Amino acid sequence: MKKLIGVTIFVALLLGLGLSWFRADQAQKALKTDTIAHLESRGYQIESDVEDISVVNVGQQDRTYAVAVTFYDEPDFAYLYTYRDNSDQIRQLPVGDEEREEFSLQHLED
Repeated sequence: MKKLIGVTIFVALLLGLGLSWFRADQAQKALKTDTIAHLESRGYQIESDVEDISVVNVGQQDRTYAVAVTFYDEPDFAYLYTYRDNSDQIRQLPVGDEEREEFSLQHLED
């Protein structure tokens, strides 16, 4: 009986972890898709303007995701995009003063 309870708990944990991973994966894909749509709405051609676009964890332990976008004409800087608070709209994360001094930042948004 103890073995059955142990196996049941193990299976429940695996299912929980699997579901958690699936939800996080779906959320990351949606964020990337929405960011691409945002960039296209601003006139960017993804194939010719964007060198790299990838989802990154910006929240360390709490797993908060953003999309890092590197443009061909600024290959040394990645702009970060995420959802506005309590919204499904994409926004560009603010850039610090040090970055403003070091890079030309041709793709800053308001």
